[in-house]
Amino acid sequence: MTTNTLDLSSFEEITVDFSYYAVSMDNSNEDFWLQISYDGGSTFTTIEDWARNVDFQNNSREYATVDVSGPFTSTVRLRFRCDASANNDKVYIDDVVISGCGSPANKTSNETSLNSTWYEIIEGTNEDNAPKIKLYPTLTNANVFLEVEAAKGERASIMILDIAGRVHLQENVAITGSVLQLNYDVSKLIPGVYFVSVKTPYGISAQKFIKK
Repeated sequence: MTTNTLDLSSFEEITVDFSYYAVSMDNSNEDFWLQISYDGGSTFTTIEDWARNVDFQNNSREYATVDVSGPFTSTVRLRFRCDASANNDKVYIDDVVISGCGSPANKTSNETSLNSTWYEIIEGTNEDNAPKIKLYPTLTNANVFLEVEAAKGERASIMILDIAGRVHLQENVAITGSVLQLNYDVSKLIPGVYFVSVKTPYGISAQKFIKK
């Protein structure tokens, strides 16, 4: 499972979040890997690997996060590979999100579809005066708590989106103090990766969470 070629030359670090479900991985040496190529796919280097009985068990949905430090090129590709026998072994990969942190001059907030499975989410703000937000817990099956720090009197548009860009909640709120505290029930969302986006007249901030 391989991405298109990605121009990540302006990024200092990227994070790959995903969920996976293994079936019939029954030998001790069976595992799967996340790999990176800096030359458009000519050569790949293994970043991380997951082995049965060490990192996962069969028939159980798991979540993983991998941080990768730059520098990066304009011809980066990422891929998952599986090392397994031929007796119907499978690893299902889902909810893959690539998020990146660039230099202050390049920091922005954007979402671009790479294909039906991969998305590039560049988290952060597009202006120095954009709201500062804190979201917790980042792994939940019930509620997420959001703190928004912005100028008193500002209005903020808050959305909860999935990685396909579908909006599951949207509301407009007024900043009545230096920090606004909000609580959202996400228990009815299906398991996966979601983003909370906060937009004010001065910019946008976003953070992700995983619904178990």
